[in-house]
Amino acid sequence: MLTDRYDSSVIWICDRFAKWEISLVGGINPTNISLDKSDRLYPDIIAYDECKNFFLFELKVGSKTEREAVTELFAYVFELRTLMPTLNNHEISLIIISDEFGVLLSHAVLQVLSFFGMKVLCLRPKNKIYLNFEIVDPLKSLGMKDYRLSDKAISVYSLSLYQHKKVSLKANENIEMILKVVDDMLLDRANRLGSNGFYFLHKNEYTENTCGPVATYFITIGLLDPFKLLDVPSLLSRKTNISSFLLDIASDHDSHLQNHFYELVSEAEQFLKKFYHVTYETPASYRQFSRAFESWQNVCAVSCNVWGEFGEFVREILYSNKTGEDFFNEELDHTNPFCLWEALEVVFSGSNGIDFDDS
Repeated sequence: MLTDRYDSSVIWICDRFAKWEISLVGGINPTNISLDKSDRLYPDIIAYDECKNFFLFELKVGSKTEREAVTELFAYVFELRTLMPTLNNHEISLIIISDEFGVLLSHAVLQVLSFFGMKVLCLRPKNKIYLNFEIVDPLKSLGMKDYRLSDKAISVYSLSLYQHKKVSLKANENIEMILKVVDDMLLDRANRLGSNGFYFLHKNEYTENTCGPVATYFITIGLLDPFKLLDVPSLLSRKTNISSFLLDIASDHDSHLQNHFYELVSEAEQFLKKFYHVTYETPASYRQFSRAFESWQNVCAVSCNVWGEFGEFVREILYSNKTGEDFFNEELDHTNPFCLWEALEVVFSGSNGIDFDDS
């Protein structure tokens, strides 16, 4: 996902420079962007295009260390956001020019891409006299690899909605209205948290609409498990405390639910408690859950959705290669459980990730 994001940002920045008029703030002389006269924040170059997208240039030259370059880079970004608090991160692009992209600088680039969502372009001078540059891929500088997701790389947890009072029965009769609110809450919180995952709403068709110990509906949420996406060969080749720690966690646990799960569902959970007794149940990997689900003949999925870069990937699988007529003929819909299941099968098929346990 990071590879695609970096490639897209490089294409976008290069296309912008080629087709749009670019202006420099303060001309060719560095400009202090700090509101406080006592602070000195001088980006090497600050530019903007006709749509008021901003471009910050950081030139790592001479005796400037990587640590200094990284510190200055983030200081410029934060100060620009201070000047314009509502400026979206996607409207800020960073162009970093350096002879070398070591570990610190490359990690800073990845942080800009993944955590801040800004576009970035890394350049290395090939000929300083004629100003020729080559594009540098920071992932390759770090030796990072892309692995296909496996169905063990997603951990799931379910929110069971038990009918425990009269309003629960009315809620079951109007579950679509409730789900619309829950869906908005989950997607909004997921986007703010930078989460990647999906949910399914399941219905137990054999239960009657009465109060009791069996829930009619439950929401299963899946999140990427960071400990199942490790570069295992690299960790095995290292003899460090952190590599041993990560390998132990990855091998000792079938699934690990990221802590942001509880923040992700908190707003939706409080809303659902107006109608139901809500409990957390069935922590598992997606592989374990899907195998168990196949045996639940009385349970069906009635709705679903996806979010984050994972959601973008799923939507690309469903829609990118289809024509306009295909959309109507095949009734493609990423909020349809059958369509999402098919997309997940594509995602997980031919997995080349490394598992500790294939059971």
